[in-house]
Amino acid sequence: MTRKRLYEIVAQGERRDYASKAYDVLVILMVAASVVPLMFKRWSDQMVEGDLLVTLFFCADYILRWVTADYARPKAKHPFLTYVFTPMAVVELVTIVPVLYVHALSTFATPALSLLRIARALRGLRLIRVLPFNSNFQRILRVLRRERDVLGAVLMIGVVYIFASAIIMFSIEPLNFDTFFDAVYWATITLTTVGYGDISPMTDLGRLVSMVSSVLGIAVIALPSGIITSGFIEEFQEDMRRRDEQQDQELVSLREHLSALRQEAERERLEREALESYYSNYEDLR
Repeated sequence: MTRKRLYEIVAQGERRDYASKAYDVLVILMVAASVVPLMFKRWSDQMVEGDLLVTLFFCADYILRWVTADYARPKAKHPFLTYVFTPMAVVELVTIVPVLYVHALSTFATPALSLLRIARALRGLRLIRVLPFNSNFQRILRVLRRERDVLGAVLMIGVVYIFASAIIMFSIEPLNFDTFFDAVYWATITLTTVGYGDISPMTDLGRLVSMVSSVLGIAVIALPSGIITSGFIEEFQEDMRRRDEQQDQELVSLREHLSALRQEAERERLEREALESYYSNYEDLR
């Protein structure tokens, strides 16, 4: 099997490529199999063995995608190096390495409980592998990629706003916050208008700052929503435009094909009339 064919199978399958479609289904099933054990606090020996097999499968999948990276990224100067730093590759590596490390430790000694919990929690990131199989997810990525500069500016505004609110509140009510991180936590919760209530200002000035922070937080949170919504509208309009262009091209191709058929039919008619005229003149001469 050539590397090109291997890439076609490992990559997201086309409509008529049954081998690639079967591999996509296998990946989805493996993702589900890796997440199901996370719903149990205690794992049986069968769960541990199954988790190791699933991890080895994704390890092999990572290697296959890496050795075919030049087909997936043909325009990259160093595709095998740049693939390692792609978001999906990073997520996959983060979910593989801790699990293999914990399994290796358990072979020789009992792993630390905190390390075991981290390794189990990171498995949840594997659900991201299912997203590329949805065409709408690709549309979302295109919108985020197109609006990344504006969204980055909005994110910077939100971060600055959180730290400014935290510094102001930490200065106004130092006794209400044990650490500055508590103030940042309060500012984040207030910005998102969640308001758990576990930390709340006690003075009138602190409550006034909290009110202003909540009102301004609504505006800051609404900015990305409007940007993404307008991006989706543009994306759908672009899809409709591409669909209309494709239909126009198909109509032009169909007209050209019909014109060619008419010309061929006309040529055959003329040839037939010429033959009939020739045989008619031949009979007259006889």
